Amino acid sequence: IKASEKPAYERNHKTVCLMKADGIGDTLIWLGSFRILYQYYREQGYHVVLICAAPNKIFYEESFEFLELVEIDIRKMYQLRYRYEILKKIRCIPMDIIVNCAYSRTISIDSVVRVCSASQKLGNSGDTVNTPAFVRWLTVRIYTDLAPGTSEINEMSKNKNLLQWIGVREPKETLAQLPPSFSEEGIVEGDYFVAFPGASLTNKCWPVERFGECCNWILEKKDWKLVICGGNGDVAVCNQLADLIEKKDRVIDLAGKTSIKQLSSVISKSSFLITNDTSAVHFGIIWKIPNICISKGCDIGRFVPYHGEVLAENHIIHK
Repeated sequence: IKASEKPAYERNHKTVCLMKADGIGDTLIWLGSFRILYQYYREQGYHVVLICAAPNKIFYEESFEFLELVEIDIRKMYQLRYRYEILKKIRCIPMDIIVNCAYSRTISIDSVVRVCSASQKLGNSGDTVNTPAFVRWLTVRIYTDLAPGTSEINEMSKNKNLLQWIGVREPKETLAQLPPSFSEEGIVEGDYFVAFPGASLTNKCWPVERFGECCNWILEKKDWKLVICGGNGDVAVCNQLADLIEKKDRVIDLAGKTSIKQLSSVISKSSFLITNDTSAVHFGIIWKIPNICISKGCDIGRFVPYHGEVLAENHIIHK
């Protein structure tokens, strides 16, 4: 993509591009801060362009107004054809400012910042979680300015640090606000609890046998149904869990059968949630459902558990 290429269309208003291209769980943590940042730029007369990871478009389109909304398939960014087409599309979107809102930057998303038409390119100094130190040093020159790193571990605090650096006055660490459509669809009747035994990475999964022990114990203590949830990639482990349950007549296996909105709705109407460190726990916290999250331990404090103040203010039981 030639740097000399001009945007495909002209405009007479200021435009800022906010980019957050990571997982569903990261997006759910970010949404509270995004609402504040979106309002900050709108009050300054900016039109907003959003670049997000597929399939996270659904979290934004009902609640915000965008000049343009672009979804990126992160896994396809290593395919030359797809990479060329998406970068070409983004290069042709007029913008004055682009903000890469991720704390742990990646070279794929840095490449998006590099080709965009913005004269002001902002982001986080970040860390080396997703990028080796040498590559991180090389990509610094892509940006016109970077927010300094923070000693705060929690992801909400990292988001707050970026907002303060940009100029937002006294930003708060707040939970996401999802539209009513994320809790309206009633798929399961009666009282039930949810188990989510899968995750995006196998090393984030607690042994399914232990999920089985816990679920059987709960079914002995409570007159609830058990609803097993998971994505398309979690069907096998969810089927294993269903096979381990003694009271088969009280099990509903929805693995691979729910959309994002339906999963959110199922969790929002549950009595309790037990899950690995994945998107399910963030839905549970947003809907204030008592929950236990089993984390692999290497990044305790960043994504889970949530800040005690946030939990206390919202009366959430989260372990």
